[in-house]
Amino acid sequence: MKLETVDLDITDWKRILLGEAPAEFLLEVLIRALVIYIVLIVVLNLMGKRMTGQLALADFAIMITMGGIVSVPMQVPESGILLGIVVLSCALFFHKGFNMLSRIFPKFEDSTHGKAAMLVKNGIIQCETMKTNKISQQQLFAALRNDGVYNLGLVRRVYLEPYGQFSILRFNDSRAGLCIVPQADQECDDLKVVGEKGKIVCSACGAVIEIRSEEPCSSCQGVNFVGAII
Repeated sequence: MKLETVDLDITDWKRILLGEAPAEFLLEVLIRALVIYIVLIVVLNLMGKRMTGQLALADFAIMITMGGIVSVPMQVPESGILLGIVVLSCALFFHKGFNMLSRIFPKFEDSTHGKAAMLVKNGIIQCETMKTNKISQQQLFAALRNDGVYNLGLVRRVYLEPYGQFSILRFNDSRAGLCIVPQADQECDDLKVVGEKGKIVCSACGAVIEIRSEEPCSSCQGVNFVGAII
């Protein structure tokens, strides 16, 4: 099959700026940019906060939008540079508009930027909140170990912030709780064997139980228990 060749005139400024699309296409570009921006916000929200790292959902969406915008005008001959400039201007306008609405309406800010979620309360993992925010137990434990915590019972609160970071608040006194040191780490075995006599903890949520029984955990309905440490 013989490939069709196209002659390009580098002095054709109308084609360079507007491409081969009619001027009315600029209005369609505005609508396209708005729809794509809103869809990006929704998709990123569904993916979870950790997907965006330290950026808010709206900021992360604008970065992806800009990356997609600049590629087409630079590579596709049929698409003019002016179209890319218009879409970039639209994305900037939408971002500024979203930020202004966020300052005026707090509920709008929660829907676009998200709000803090409590993952741990008084040494107990909030399993439903973890599931909703798509955070695994290992992700939580890694964040706690990074903050120098090896006993879940020492943790008063853990919040997952809208920007994907963990905020950790501790108790001032010693408390019994679940050991979060990896089982494969033999060098830290002394931390795991220091238990509090008579107390066990749920391995799923960290709830402390005074006396072992056949009943499941009252907090998460888990059935696996280990010795508590302090």
